[in-house]
Amino acid sequence: MPEGGFPAIEQEVQDASQAMQPLDGPLRMLPHELGSRAEYPAFDRSDANVKFLSQIARQYLDPLGVEFGLRAVRQSQGYIDAATAAGIGADEALDNVIKHKILPKLAFDSARPAANGRPRLELLMELSAELTKRFENAALDPDTSSVTDLERMIKLAEGNNGIINYWLR
Repeated sequence: MPEGGFPAIEQEVQDASQAMQPLDGPLRMLPHELGSRAEYPAFDRSDANVKFLSQIARQYLDPLGVEFGLRAVRQSQGYIDAATAAGIGADEALDNVIKHKILPKLAFDSARPAANGRPRLELLMELSAELTKRFENAALDPDTSSVTDLERMIKLAEGNNGIINYWLR
């Protein structure tokens, strides 16, 4: 909860909504414009993003006790496919997956060791380095990237008794 609690959140939402450009008319979408519901893509070991997400899950998330399995990888693959079809760059789509499907799951006491006995904070710093390496040539907004969010989480843990939580601000 941000300092100031709910009144501060309500003010932030009100300020943001006043800063938005008004719509020229009502927003209407027909059901068929949402697309059709389909199965998740088949798990494709040859896909670079599937390999990367699987490696992240195995090397970092599993030891941290964070569930990110086959279904989540397939959902992510489907999101990346849909995002790139809509004109979002592949790197930005992968970054979005990390920001929206992985980082919010990180909520634990970093002082406790991971399942493999290693310090959890150490694993998070290695994950940050892995993400930095993966996105080093990507044209991501440095203020809103998954790397920036993870680094923020690590820094905030120092002042929060080692508690890692994506939702802390």
